[in-house]
Amino acid sequence: ALPGRNVTERSRTRETIKMHWLARLNIAGKLQLAPGLLIALLLLTAGAAYYGITQQQALIEDIHTHRIKQYQQASTGVAFAQLLIRESYSTVQRFIEAGKIDTPGLEEARNELLGMADDLLRHVKSSAGEAALSDEEKELYQQLEEESSGLRQTVVELFDSAASEGINSLTPSLSALRSQFNYVDTLYVKLV
Repeated sequence: ALPGRNVTERSRTRETIKMHWLARLNIAGKLQLAPGLLIALLLLTAGAAYYGITQQQALIEDIHTHRIKQYQQASTGVAFAQLLIRESYSTVQRFIEAGKIDTPGLEEARNELLGMADDLLRHVKSSAGEAALSDEEKELYQQLEEESSGLRQTVVELFDSAASEGINSLTPSLSALRSQFNYVDTLYVKLV
């Protein structure tokens, strides 16, 4: 026999022995091995299920503590902005129906609407200070802060033009306010 053949036959014999270790066990050994393998597989499955449940719980907790809170804050901000635009329209309509602008009424309406604009701006700033915001949300809140400041400035311009130019200046100023509000509303929609 050739020396190369003996090496090959020996390695095949070793592989056969390695692969057939189970065949060499008697029935009693096989019956003892089966429950152990089954228990090991069950423990592996239980470990995977436990890991999955803990990951899911962490995700649900994140949604509950951060996403829902962000949704509520965005909804509150939209409500502040809608109140501001609604009251602005109502004020302008009152002056147009009266046919004139009285100075005490103008000053009172200005202070009321500027207070609403300040409330919106404070709300945006406090919402932007949340620690759990993503980079995209931080950028949106920065834009919201700028646009809310612009909205406040448009309210100032609305009343300044009404005081200096009279009732005819209210409609174009209100149109600018509406345009500014639409952009603020769009940013809030992106946040939600």
